[in-house]
Amino acid sequence: AASEHVRHSVRRSTAGPIGTAAGQAAARQDTRAVMGLMQLRVETDWLLSLVINAPLVAKLNIIFRLLLWCKLCERDLNEAWWRSSSNGAALRLPAATSLR
Repeated sequence: AASEHVRHSVRRSTAGPIGTAAGQAAARQDTRAVMGLMQLRVETDWLLSLVINAPLVAKLNIIFRLLLWCKLCERDLNEAWWRSSSNGAALRLPAATSLR
């Protein structure tokens, strides 16, 4: 099922040129779909398996996906900031959203 999802994403991303806005949006959507499929997998020996077990790996996968999602959001925000500053338009944020 996961490989079929990736194949569908690859077919969709080849529909438009990457240089176009539609192609970039499709590539971004494909990246997010593939990142959602990524997981950590661990095979441990006997003694370490007492500490690193399946429930812990499942929790680590949740944290891994959350951090990966945060990194993708940071990348998208950086790209939006760069595009707005390169167009000469200042990105105005309310005072409540400013970084401290």
